[in-house]
Amino acid sequence: MTCTDQDSFNRAFAATSAKDAFLSYSDRLERDGLSLGALLLRWHQRWQSRRALKNLSSELLDDIGLSEAQAFNEYSKPFWR
Repeated sequence: MTCTDQDSFNRAFAATSAKDAFLSYSDRLERDGLSLGALLLRWHQRWQSRRALKNLSSELLDDIGLSEAQAFNEYSKPFWR
């Protein structure tokens, strides 16, 4: 990862709102030729995955090697992180 990529990643990771996250990603999107649609799709997929993770039973979490605390940490993240 180049310095510019790392800076962009750090700003996006630290973003506290979806708007902040999008603005920090906008330079990277333009440079990499990605579209707004691709970003929205990525965010939607994260939301869906985290929602599914939240609904897993303790037994299923054990099966995939996650503790309830690890699952909580993941599904508590905002979709833009």
